[in-house]
Formats: sequence, structure tokens, C-alpha cells
Amino acid sequence: MVVHVVDVWTGQRANALKTALRHTNESFAAELGTAVRTIAKWNAEAKIVPSPEMQSALDVLLSRASDEEQARFERLAAATQPHLSGQTADDLDCLNEPAFTPLLDWLHENTSAHELSVEARVANAVSALDPHDLRENKRLRSRVTRDQIATAVAGLYHDRSEDRHTWNARIDGEPMRTSILTRPTWCDLRQPLGEAECFRIDTKLPPAPHELGLATESAAIRRVAEVIATDARLFNAALYTLKSVDISPGHLAGTVALTDFIDYAFTSDLMEQELLDALAQHPQVELDRLPLRQAYLQDTDSAFDIASRNCAGGTLALFAAARPANRRGRGADYVMLIQERSSDVLNSARKLSVIPKAFHQPLVDFSDDAHLAATLEREVEEELFGREELQLFDRTARPVGSTTLARQGDYATWGPGIDHSWQAEEDTVVVTVRWPSLAS
Repeated sequence: MVVHVVDVWTGQRANALKTALRHTNESFAAELGTAVRTIAKWNAEAKIVPSPEMQSALDVLLSRASDEEQARFERLAAATQPHLSGQTADDLDCLNEPAFTPLLDWLHENTSAHELSVEARVANAVSALDPHDLRENKRLRSRVTRDQIATAVAGLYHDRSEDRHTWNARIDGEPMRTSILTRPTWCDLRQPLGEAECFRIDTKLPPAPHELGLATESAAIRRVAEVIATDARLFNAALYTLKSVDISPGHLAGTVALTDFIDYAFTSDLMEQELLDALAQHPQVELDRLPLRQAYLQDTDSAFDIASRNCAGGTLALFAAARPANRRGRGADYVMLIQERSSDVLNSARKLSVIPKAFHQPLVDFSDDAHLAATLEREVEEELFGREELQLFDRTARPVGSTTLARQGDYATWGPGIDHSWQAEEDTVVVTVRWPSLAS
């Protein structure tokens, strides 16, 4: 059976599916889990774009249709197919931007054959997006709490056991749930990174297969359209993807391979937005309403099968600095640094995040950079000490330096072009001097 792929659902296309399935407004609303007035609005406004959650629900409903219903929908959809209104994809200047070429190339390589070109499909998707709807969807996502996410994830995966569970904590006597899936032997290691970790890169490992289906392909095209329409910051770069891990007290090791950020952004990364969109509409979600999660992470077995999936992402840590008590009665405590993510990022926009946090990626030395500490140290220098961000597209080596000047007479030198807290224009000497008359 050849499934008709819908890039962006509109009221007109949703109505065509309702007709193809022989549904009334009431039965169609019940099938999708929405209100009858929503279906009526789709009937009245042909160009309206349903919410992302409804986009996924319509994808699922279409994929479950019989051959006869699929054929009927294809005929109805063809009669109402939105074209480029006299434009060609080349007429849309946004598609000709060099920054978007890797995105379109990725779609060419990973999407199935279609009656329209990739450029035309993306252009149609961009044209169907409403800026107000995009802003509203982003606002609704920002209102979903971490507790809602943790509760939803715990409810989605029923195959947890004593050997695999979500990590929970208790703070000031209050329980805190998280969506972090872990094993008991992975927790409370109290192990410093650095010498105790050993991650090696295996460049011979093949990348994880994509095998895009109806829902995953449509979601990827929508993500590209949103990036173009909102001018979101997205650049392609190499990422490490985890292939094996070995964790025990005093030992942290694993194997990584290389993948591309775009591979991650247009596949498994979309699950987060899918879940947020679903929770923004309903406090409880079921797995059959999350087609991307069904495809990429349907159970805990698939989560721990890291060798078979694109297990990319980032390293993160909490930076806490001890503070002594002050004269106003505040006791000794810790200052923790937290930042609010920009509204321009692809995921977790406007959410609070720890520092340091970054995608685990190589810059110059692909072997040495595979260690988790390398990314964390680099991010600490950038976020806490003001070092210019290292986006080394030219692969220029600008090493991160670590020097302690602790005693009188200590000195360090940096050559031209090597960063410390400034850009050295000539050989520089730094000397620490302790004056006897000063306590410090």
C-alpha cells in the first residue's frame, strides 16, 4: 500500500480525510480526540493549519486507513491540493539561502518519492504556516512544566523494572520526579570526570538508519519549514552519538561514533516538541497519539538499545559555588547558575537550563574531544568566563588552556592567536605578585 504523505495538514485536507473515511463531524472529532467545534472550524476555514498535536493525530489516522480509503483520500486531496499560487520553489528567496541548502539536501536524501519536488513541498509547508499560530504554539509549549513532562513519560512506559526506572529525588522533603531513564548501578557514582572516564571514537561504525515513515517524514518537512519561516538558528556540525557504555563505581567508559546535527534535529529530537504539543492540549497522553515517539522510542528496550539508534545530544552539569555566611544573617550556602534559553532555539525555548550544557561534539581532536569533560570544560570557559564560542568551521586549533598561578613568581605565557581571557597580539607574560602588606 502506498501511503499519501501530507506535508502540512490544513482545514481543507482534514475535511478531505473526514469525507474519505465517511465520518460525521461528531465521529471525526471523537476519533481525533478533539472538540466538534474544532472540526467545524476546519470546515469553515480551508487554509487554517491545525495544531501540531492534531497534525500528528491526522497522520496516524491516515496511516491506519484502508487501501480504498487511502485511494479516496488521494483523489479528494488532489482536487484540493494547494500549489504555489503561480510561484515556483525557486521564486521563494528563502529557499535559496545557502544556510538552508544542507536542510534541503537532507530531505532529498531521506524522504520518499513524491509527486512534488522537495523544494515545492517545503515551499507549500512554509506558505501554510501562520506566524500567529507559531508564536501561540511556542507560548503553549513554554507553559508545560517539568513535572508534567516527568508524569507523562512515566505513564507512557509501562515496562520499567527494578533494573530500569526514572530517576527521582527528594528536595526539602518534597519529592521531585524527572524524565531521566537510568539504572541503579548508574546512580550516585560520586566520580569526578577526567582521568576516570574513557570514551573512544570508532569511525568505522555505520550511522543509525533513518527509515522515515509517514509521520516522521511529515514532521521533518514541517521542522524545515518552521526553521525557514522563523529564521531560527540552525547550523550543521558533527556530533558524537553514543554506541556503547560501561558504567560502574570508579569507571566510566563508552564508544562513540559521528553523526550530523541535522540527522538528530530532523528525527529523534522532534519527539520533545511532539510531547510538549500533546501536553499543551491534554494533561494525559497515550503513546498512540505520539507517532514520532512510537517510531523512535516506543519502549525502554529501544531506549537502552543505544547501538541501534541515534543517541546524540549533550552533556550537562550543575555549577554550584560555595558562599560563606554574611553579616545579615544568611547562612553559608551555594549559588547555582541557571540560564533561560533563548526563544530562537529549536527546542526548550524559554526554558530554564543548567550551566554548563552543550551538544557533545568534536572541534579539532576528534579522539580527545570524545571525553565528556572536554565539552564541559569548553562550555564552562564560554558561559562562565566569557570565552568566545568555539565554532571552528575552518578546523583551526585554538586549544582551551588550563593554568593555575598560585605562588609568588609563577608565570604563564601564551603565544599570538591563542585565547586565554583575551586575544593575545604578541607574546604575553602574566606574573602573580603577593604584597606582604596585603592579606590577599
